[in-house]
Amino acid sequence: MFFMILLLYKEEFYEDVLNSLVESGINDSFVIEGQTINQAVNINVPIFSGLKYKLNDESKYSKIILSTVDSKEQVEHLIEILKDLKIDPEREDILRIYIMKIDSVYGKSEDFKIE
Repeated sequence: MFFMILLLYKEEFYEDVLNSLVESGINDSFVIEGQTINQAVNINVPIFSGLKYKLNDESKYSKIILSTVDSKEQVEHLIEILKDLKIDPEREDILRIYIMKIDSVYGKSEDFKIE
């Protein structure tokens, strides 16, 4: 069992990414609105509000999708689906995916298995 974090930076791919997750069998997910530290500092710290040179309008969007996946192959299948849709997971300005092995889980249901 693995934990996947998908950071999506382009709003126009949101629906395709969600559909791709479902198509690849990744259904146990949470979607969170997010922002980078640069965005947070520019918005919330007045002394830095004039330093918008690092931000452009496109970088204001981000979604964080958290999910458990059964195998790395499931994520590889997701990546192939995204590539078929012309969403390049190798471009860091579109999305980023992290995969981590789950060691243990507390508060899990009976059918939740860690192997």
